Amino acid sequence: MGRMQLGLDIRTDHVCAVLANRDRKQRLSLKSISVPIAAADRPKEALAIALSEATDILDPGNAICRVGLPIEAFDFYSLSVPFADKKKIAKILPFELEPKITVLPEDVVIDFQTVKNAGNTDTTSLWAAMILKRALDDYLAALAAVDLKPDIVTFNGYSAVNRLMVAYDLPDQALALDIGQKNATCFFLVENQVALVRRFALKTAAENAEAVLLRQITYSMAAFAATWPDEFEAQGLFILGWPGDAERWEKSLAKDLAFPLKKVDLSDDPKTHLVRDEAVSWLPGQLNDALALAAFRPDSVRTINFDKNGLAKQTFLTNYKKELITTAVFVLLAMVVFVGSLVLSNNRRKNRIALLDREIETTFRAALPQVSKIVDPLAQMRNARKKALKVKATPWAETRTMRVIDILNTISRQIPDRLDLELGRVTIGPDGFVLSGHTGHFNVVNDIKKHLESTFSKVTIGSAKIEKATSRVAFKIRIDL
Repeated sequence: MGRMQLGLDIRTDHVCAVLANRDRKQRLSLKSISVPIAAADRPKEALAIALSEATDILDPGNAICRVGLPIEAFDFYSLSVPFADKKKIAKILPFELEPKITVLPEDVVIDFQTVKNAGNTDTTSLWAAMILKRALDDYLAALAAVDLKPDIVTFNGYSAVNRLMVAYDLPDQALALDIGQKNATCFFLVENQVALVRRFALKTAAENAEAVLLRQITYSMAAFAATWPDEFEAQGLFILGWPGDAERWEKSLAKDLAFPLKKVDLSDDPKTHLVRDEAVSWLPGQLNDALALAAFRPDSVRTINFDKNGLAKQTFLTNYKKELITTAVFVLLAMVVFVGSLVLSNNRRKNRIALLDREIETTFRAALPQVSKIVDPLAQMRNARKKALKVKATPWAETRTMRVIDILNTISRQIPDRLDLELGRVTIGPDGFVLSGHTGHFNVVNDIKKHLESTFSKVTIGSAKIEKATSRVAFKIRIDL
């Protein structure tokens, strides 16, 4: 089994947790729980109790932990800078935000996300999220008290939106909504990226939550359309988190918005095989964000992460120790197979060379039987050929114009095809040549002699005997020119 991953979605009134176990077939087995945070004068103690109850039930052990903190602890800002280098942006961002915040830059933790848009090439658009250091430290200390050391710390709803963009085919321009008990967060999505984050309170003395939510969405769209370099027109709204009955929010929004609405259950992710614990009721409105945190893949999308003070930093090696060991084992096995194939290939090559050496020796001895010692077959055969070429022309060669090819052509014409004949060698001398070969009967040798006598003046059978190995007649016929 793979390393377990724990997603914690901490709200002001409850803690939702999802424990995901990814097996080798990339299936995610899920366990989940939602624990209310009791209203109390001491919110830190109430959070500690809820976290303790959640971890006692799920028993995450050494699971990788990712956390979404209450949206109320964060502030969001939009701005543009005249360069795109993210390291430079990180350095100047506290000073750019200093006039807009009421605390010192060194007392906050800031992360940001740049936004690509075709209508603005001179500057880089971005949005930034900010949390007080002391608030972040309080949450991390509460997590450490239950032996949880998150490697990702972000805010409510953001991970669910990222999961939505990765797992589903969205229109180029859309809205995503995370509704809480007291606050709602609206995400403006442009070409599969979060272009803006807006948070607003849901209740006022004069309006109910549904009316406030509709008014804030309408105002936010108008403001964003006025500042976005390209034309913005939302083509859909996806509700990722909601308290209570989802139909309540769908009906109140659908009647006044000009684009379709859809509540999303991320456990129905079409690109991931999820296996839920059927014994526990699944409440997508509460558990979507925790599921997105638990199922998060670091290579899938860049995420906002406020874990920058070193309190809970986990190294890559620690998080993926088992996976690295498995990979190392497979690499080692691959190397063993590779080396083994090299050894086998080398042995086959040696055997092939030995076979070729034997064939060369056989051919050499057949061509030059008078040579007893073989040192360099190729060089020795070349020398023998040169010596043969240096032999002076014989008297009969000077008086006759017949070439060797002509002799062979004449022989082939004089000997009928019906005769059982295997011609082995033609040895040419100064005054004639000798034919060597095999046939099935002694009578065939006589027939060959008779046919040749019609062309050549003197034909003599030099020898004719039966070979024991083949039971065929080996013959030699001398022809004088």
